Amino acid sequence: MPRGAPRPGRSHGELPARADVLVLGGGPAGASAAIALRRRGLSALVVERAEGPGVRLGEHIAPPALPLLSRLGVLDGVLAGGHRRSAGVRSAWGEPVLRDRDYVFCAEGEGFHLSRAVFDAMLLEAAEAAGARVIRGAHPPPLVRRGPSGWVARIGGGELTFSVVVDATGRTASFARAQGARRRAFDRLVGVAAFLAPRAAVALDDALWIEAVEGGWLYSAPLAGDRVVVTLFADADADALAAGGPAALAGALLAQSTHTAARIAPFSPAREWHVRPACSEVSDPIAGPGWLAVGDAATARDPLSSSGIAHALEDAIDAAAAVEAHLGGDAQSFSRYAASRRRAFDDYLSMRTRYYRLEQRFPGSPFWRRRWWSSPEEAPVSLDPRARLRLAPRGSQRARSASPDLPAGVDVEALCNAAEQGAPAHAIVAAYRAAHPAGASDRAVIVAVQALLARGIFEAVG
Repeated sequence: MPRGAPRPGRSHGELPARADVLVLGGGPAGASAAIALRRRGLSALVVERAEGPGVRLGEHIAPPALPLLSRLGVLDGVLAGGHRRSAGVRSAWGEPVLRDRDYVFCAEGEGFHLSRAVFDAMLLEAAEAAGARVIRGAHPPPLVRRGPSGWVARIGGGELTFSVVVDATGRTASFARAQGARRRAFDRLVGVAAFLAPRAAVALDDALWIEAVEGGWLYSAPLAGDRVVVTLFADADADALAAGGPAALAGALLAQSTHTAARIAPFSPAREWHVRPACSEVSDPIAGPGWLAVGDAATARDPLSSSGIAHALEDAIDAAAAVEAHLGGDAQSFSRYAASRRRAFDDYLSMRTRYYRLEQRFPGSPFWRRRWWSSPEEAPVSLDPRARLRLAPRGSQRARSASPDLPAGVDVEALCNAAEQGAPAHAIVAAYRAAHPAGASDRAVIVAVQALLARGIFEAVG
């Protein structure tokens, strides 16, 4: 198919033998990438894996995202979508009272509480209207391999060829992983979400509410139809979640809440609590020969930032520019795209740390202590080098989930082996460094040892 040839963009019918770009994933990042590609005259095929969007965290879109929607030509679709408008944010963070941040002071205007099913469908329809082809409900996902003149994907019983693949598969980053990318998580945040219906008529303000509690934080927002979505955020290793599942975690955090508990009191109890990952994580690399990742497949952010959709839109716009440059002969465009995404993510990590550090009311809470540094490498050293330590019973099995708490480059299995027989902390560090002289620094290994001790994977002896 000639580059830029217009297509009717239907989900069914004959598919072209060749297109410029295969977009894997039909969420906001994938659909927006297809729109941006078409606006640059590039042909695109979008393959959406799931039949529907399911339950998704992050229903809020802040005003800074509106210019991005306008650049993609879909702002009118949002305005006409029946989404509930948001006047701002009310938060109890760092202090027990609610404070208002009114969007009236934002140059871009107001925000929105999105119905994600409506929003996602609108973006896919806009991609089709722009001339992209969309395949919905693809199961299993297409098999993609390198061919003599690009990528070859088996779709609908036939083989199609593409010059570039855009991975928009979300946090799974399935295509990037298949190309050898690894995901690095910086925490283990999860969200437990429910959609609540009112028992009777209820007056609900239009603000997004955020409330910090000892075990995590809570998010609530009104939706169309007088429903409210409430999401409770904690770490995946929280005791309540491990002991009783999502309902138990929701009960524990709501019991610590003042404002959110009062806000949802007029609503019927949740029929079901849905658990979704919400950690900050990045793909390494974000792009490679003939492919790049967008949205959560590239970098996934803490919902506290309220920037998930905005960063997906920005990725899509920038990725389309990189693809156009790449197809025009610019061999470095994907590298520049990946570097800019990583810089933006590093800036986000710093901002995230500053915001979490504003909450100092719970110094004994592991949840908050874990978030007072941008990365484990920044944690202060408090370990007594003379303390005799050893691997705790079943410590090896539990250590597999400890990587987000450890500095990059530390092999947790090898560190556990160094402590198995018991030794002073300085001897464990020395033994590990002797076996891995080109690995992490002394300080990084010390921070890792004290993190394993704090989590009970190592234990003090005597």
